[in-house]
Amino acid sequence: MALADDQDVTMHMQRFMDIGEEPRRMLPPILGFEKMPLVSLEEATKQLVSLMPDLEHHVSVAKSNCKMPIADGLSIDESASIRLYTMEWKPKEKCLYVVLNKTLRSEDRQELKPWFLYLRLIIGSLSKIPSTSRHVLRGVKLNLSPQHIKGQTLVWWAFTSCTDSVEMLNNKAMFGQTGDRTLFQIDCYSGKDIRQHSAYSMESEILLLPATQLQTVGYFDTGSGMHIIQLKETEPKFPLMNKIPGANENLPVSSHPVNSRPIIEPPECELLPVPITEQPKSTLLPVPTTGQRKFTSLDEIRHANCGNVDLENRMAGYRVGSPINLNKQKLTDSDMQIVIREAIVTKKCTRLCLQNNDITVAGMSMIAEAMHKTTTLEELDLGHNHLTDTDLYPLARELSANETEHVVQWKCCGIVKMKDIDKAPVKVLNLSNNNIGDEGVRHLVEVIKRKRTLTALHLNGNQISDEGVKLLASALCRPGTNLQKLYLHNNKRITDLSVDVLISMLKGNQSLKTL
Repeated sequence: MALADDQDVTMHMQRFMDIGEEPRRMLPPILGFEKMPLVSLEEATKQLVSLMPDLEHHVSVAKSNCKMPIADGLSIDESASIRLYTMEWKPKEKCLYVVLNKTLRSEDRQELKPWFLYLRLIIGSLSKIPSTSRHVLRGVKLNLSPQHIKGQTLVWWAFTSCTDSVEMLNNKAMFGQTGDRTLFQIDCYSGKDIRQHSAYSMESEILLLPATQLQTVGYFDTGSGMHIIQLKETEPKFPLMNKIPGANENLPVSSHPVNSRPIIEPPECELLPVPITEQPKSTLLPVPTTGQRKFTSLDEIRHANCGNVDLENRMAGYRVGSPINLNKQKLTDSDMQIVIREAIVTKKCTRLCLQNNDITVAGMSMIAEAMHKTTTLEELDLGHNHLTDTDLYPLARELSANETEHVVQWKCCGIVKMKDIDKAPVKVLNLSNNNIGDEGVRHLVEVIKRKRTLTALHLNGNQISDEGVKLLASALCRPGTNLQKLYLHNNKRITDLSVDVLISMLKGNQSLKTL
């Protein structure tokens, strides 16, 4: 076997891509391994040698790469059991994780018996790693949307490798940007961050344990071959996998701990007045009686019938070209269809306030598509939405495109004068009081570099650290940036180490007036 650093990139992504192999039926629970004694990794894998050639050599490599001290209080054997799971070798079908997951997905639980000692070791090891409560992603180059109906539960019987980094999805072998693809956005509470025990420590891998039960809570078709399915982890009525007696069950640790969240301040931008014009009932759009609609373009959104009548009634009171305030309206991703159709497409609003709602990556993907079409929206306020780096990515990618549209300025006597106008001419972007970290800053750096209309960026009250400040400073030192106002207060992870970085940036930046 080659070491991890020598592995082919396409090959080692396979662990994140085997979701299509999950059975679509209930299997017998996983029982018996929890009663086994805790033994060394060599002893735990002795019965598996006949299934995988050279397994003993791979075990030796895994242990030799585990150096003390080891994170999470694990022993060498415990950490090596996780590393062995992530390791790749050829042929791929003989990798430990491939054979193990195939066995976990088998209806014949007798096939699991040779694995009991290893399962006892690795699951016991994972129980010592704090559980993480966060949104994670998993992508596959297939359309799996027909298999997922809103409200239904499903079980992933194998170990499930997920990520909280959208950058990994850019890998063509893993997900790519063309063809049929399904992106799972998973709200989990028991994921294990194994990067400190993985053969690929640079990858952000969150591992879900076998027999994880999930519920489908939402679905969105982007219209470009990508299908977004939202899942949330749920507790099964009866145990699907026994726990190890006396195992250290760590409480979930949020990716953004409650105690470290900044105090929420009043929004920097003045909230817009709410129209009170009462509209006749005939202006309201009917509530759909069929299943969830799929929208493939803004033209479909413009003419679609959606179900939030209160929101539709509220939107009807705004005039074309006016600013629109939807603060604290309990809006979710499904409401974004109405917001886009009415606020951006029909009303052509100049400012859109979506503060204090519940928008995630699916809703942000819809907003991003709409931004590609609008030439009027100058202020977008997404403060207080619990947005993560993952949620932010679609919008940042769209804004960094910096495209123009060739339109008629005037025509007279057969003479036509054309002009170029900016698409998504956003001047003010408010992302304050969310859960955006350094990875999100990395996405926004491209917006700062390329979006010439952007003059004010609100990032206060997030999870940005000194590393994020360095990224921002580097971007703002480049010639051609037009940003005039940058707000970073109440980012508790920014320390005094950033002072010199900011001072140096201000010396080289000609546009920034407020920091």
